Amino acid sequence: MFRRQPGKDQARFYECALGSAREARGWYYHAQHVLTDLVATDRMRLLTRMARLLLAIIPAQRGYKLKEAEAPYAADSPALLNDPPIP
Repeated sequence: MFRRQPGKDQARFYECALGSAREARGWYYHAQHVLTDLVATDRMRLLTRMARLLLAIIPAQRGYKLKEAEAPYAADSPALLNDPPIP
């Protein structure tokens, strides 16, 4: 069975997972007008927790410190209905 070894290889795997979590969170943010507030907010919170966990793991592998900034992700139905985030 293949396992990732501690160090750069495993850190790179975690960094890819962090990027995916952030991307998915962004997709849920932009899809709030389609999803219910409860679904979008719950999934964005879950992805934020995942990102924070990954940010705690990556420094142990790489030896540097990262920080997840608070994102202004909030589901505001009236604002989304009046001004949908469509490019």
